[in-house]
Amino acid sequence: MSRGRLLLTLLFPLAVVACAAPTAGDATTLRGQLLLKGNAPHVSVVLETADQGRWELLGLSAEQRSSWQRQAVRVSGKVIRPPPANGLLLPQLQVDHIAAAQ
Repeated sequence: MSRGRLLLTLLFPLAVVACAAPTAGDATTLRGQLLLKGNAPHVSVVLETADQGRWELLGLSAEQRSSWQRQAVRVSGKVIRPPPANGLLLPQLQVDHIAAAQ
């Protein structure tokens, strides 16, 4: 195998992973379980997904938070903070729509 071909073989999986990661401003849809973390008045809404880790959800009303708590949901919205490389902060999604997961 030539050096160029070997290099392409090694780098292609990295390029696919890099393209798959959402960036700030991207529209995306996630599925998972909605969880409330913390204590009032400092409650964070977290979506725990099977394949994309945990996401902090922004823009849900108190009524939405309580009615969807511990439920399997599908959320659509705009990525505010993409998943960080260091994993210290949760990625954030500004929610436009929430519904029961199917």
